[in-house]
Amino acid sequence: MKRFVRMICLLLAVLLLPCAALGEEDVFLFGDSAERETAEASAETAAEEAPAAAEETAAPNADAPLEVHLINVASADCILLRKGELTMMIDSGNYSEADRIVDYLSELGISHLDYAMFTHPHGDHVQGYKMVLDAVDVGEFLEPAFFEGYDGEGSDYVAVIHEKLAARGVPVKILHHMDEMDFGGATIRFYQWQNPDARVNNRSMIEHITFGSSAILLAADIESHAQKALAAELGGALRADILKMPHHGLASYTRELHAAVQPKFATVSHTRGNETVEGVLATLTARGVQWRLTVKGTIVCTSDGTEWRIRQEEK
Repeated sequence: MKRFVRMICLLLAVLLLPCAALGEEDVFLFGDSAERETAEASAETAAEEAPAAAEETAAPNADAPLEVHLINVASADCILLRKGELTMMIDSGNYSEADRIVDYLSELGISHLDYAMFTHPHGDHVQGYKMVLDAVDVGEFLEPAFFEGYDGEGSDYVAVIHEKLAARGVPVKILHHMDEMDFGGATIRFYQWQNPDARVNNRSMIEHITFGSSAILLAADIESHAQKALAAELGGALRADILKMPHHGLASYTRELHAAVQPKFATVSHTRGNETVEGVLATLTARGVQWRLTVKGTIVCTSDGTEWRIRQEEK
């Protein structure tokens, strides 16, 4: 009975508080106008002081906006990054939703992914690649460390992925904690709890992506132990405007991770009604964090390096 009452209270807390509700499209400005003016002035000064040749050798995607597509693949993860002509897919959901991913890429005119990766080898993060890798070309495949020889749930699909990559001659790169890469002028930093004996979810590779003054943290499936450990180690380095909630919203959202990230907006990739999810949504609302569910439609976050524009599609 107590469990039932607690569940009802959580549902009411989430449904009645208005700060969780958003319109069809909202513009989020992170940092006041003074901060933006300072950043613009600094950029102009840097441009004036830079050698003339720098303009000729600038990366062709540097001025393009950063797009983060959190694709609706039911209660799973699939995220597409886009920066000009550069593309990267992070996770691929379950096989049952793979055709939705392929159709989405086709609608965007994408037939080539510069990079693809999985954050950890569970089925709801890797199964979709079985179809996706047959539909598009991939330049390089990225995998997190600590999963060499893994034979648990999802390993059969990882074996299929490796077979397809080998047949196409696609190189595979192992990612390690603190690795970083340039992504058309944005920076992607990879973080992983340094505990090779931890549960699979807690060995997930998370991605912190910055472009100008904008930042988003994709927290994969890390649970409370990894959240606390990474927050203690990295602190403010995890700060982000947007947070893809850990483990679809099924993991406890620790005070430590919240204090490190301090998000203004969060996405949850799970359906309503689950007690843990409802608790997480209530916590976000209580902390003043706006949120949306990807199961209600793909969420597209676009930044010009100063502000985020967030919209949700109908499917």
